[in-house]
Parts: sequence; structure tokens; C-alpha cells
Amino acid sequence: GHMVSAALPAGGGGGGAGFFSSLLGQRFSCELQCFPVSFVGREDLELGNRLILPPAALQKLQGSGSGSASPLLFEISDLDGRRHTHGGVLEFTAAEERCYMPFWMLRQLGAQEGDILRIGLKQLPKATFARIRPDSVSLLRVYNPRALLESGLKGYVALTDGDSIAVEYDGRRYGLEVVEVRPGGAGCIIDADVEIEFATPKEAEAAAARAGSRPSSEAGSPR
Repeated sequence: GHMVSAALPAGGGGGGAGFFSSLLGQRFSCELQCFPVSFVGREDLELGNRLILPPAALQKLQGSGSGSASPLLFEISDLDGRRHTHGGVLEFTAAEERCYMPFWMLRQLGAQEGDILRIGLKQLPKATFARIRPDSVSLLRVYNPRALLESGLKGYVALTDGDSIAVEYDGRRYGLEVVEVRPGGAGCIIDADVEIEFATPKEAEAAAARAGSRPSSEAGSPR
């Protein structure tokens, strides 16, 4: 194993490396047992992506000098790092070693209640653009892009490519999928001027595909 250790200080000695490790090595990350917010009677948090973390997480954040970042944003991922989404923190009142998160986030990560997930501090750029695919046309009757950003998404601190989330209007819930976020596939939407573009709703696309497939398959079949 000598070669490996010899190859390490190539970046100009320990000074530079030390500087970067103090910047990055102290990055806050923890692995917590995750449960839906309904376990603590906070179903209202389903319309957002804010977590309830344990008090120890706050101490750890303050110890790493990251506690003052505003807003605090986190990447939430499975332990393999295959799936991820992003969120913020509502409060530090969870039981030790536990995190309460919206059920949609568990589903997004393919996790069951009680699974261990990794939660790490993450700096995200402000989102400038998001393409949103409503599940149904009915969302377009109650929200234009500006109202969706300012009102429908007010519980969300960030958007990530692939998020399947819900917004509410007048007591009714509307599902939508985040198809694309610029820059970089994820962005903070707090105090951000995000251009929102609606993609064709899922149900309309499915109906069009059904309608389109009938005549073409008949026309194309050999007689």
C-alpha cells in the first residue's frame, strides 16, 4: 500500500489539503432513522420538504460552523447514494437518532418508514428555471406559474429533478412532477425568481398516446 500513500500529497503538501478539509471535512452529515411527519401529527408538512431533526443535529451543525448558513439546505439520500432529493429543516425537536420527513420524500427515495437515510448539509444555487408536469389538467385551472411559485410551493425550500410532490388549492391536493430544474438539477426556491414552465399534464399525455396509437396501428398493419 506504499504507492497509495506516496501519491496522496501531490497537491502541494498538507497546507492546501488542510485548508480544504477544514472547508469540506467538517461538512455536516448524519444517518438517521426516518419516519413520516404523520407520526408526530404534522401532516401539514406533506405540502413541503422541511424536516424535523433531532437536537443533536443542531449541536453538530453549530460545532461544524455551518449552523449559521441561511437557509439550511440538506441533501437526503439512500445509503447507496442512488436516489436523492433536497429539503430544509423546520425544527430540531425529533427524538434522538430520528428524523421526521414528509412521506412523499420517503417514497421518492424508495424508503419505508423506519429506514436509515443519509442527511447532509448541501449548498444549492438559487433555481432560475423549473419545468413542472402536473398530474392532471385541473392544476392548470387553479394555478398559473407565478401563483404556483408564490403560493402553491410555499412549503418547499428547494426543487430537485424527479421530485413527485403535491400542492394544495382551496383544500384540494394536486400532484405534480418536477421534470427539470436549472441550474444543475436542483435549486433553492426561497427568495428566488424562478421561471416556471408547465409540461403537458400526465393524464393529457396518456390520453393523447391512446388516441394516437389506435389509427396508426391499424394503418400500419400489413393486410
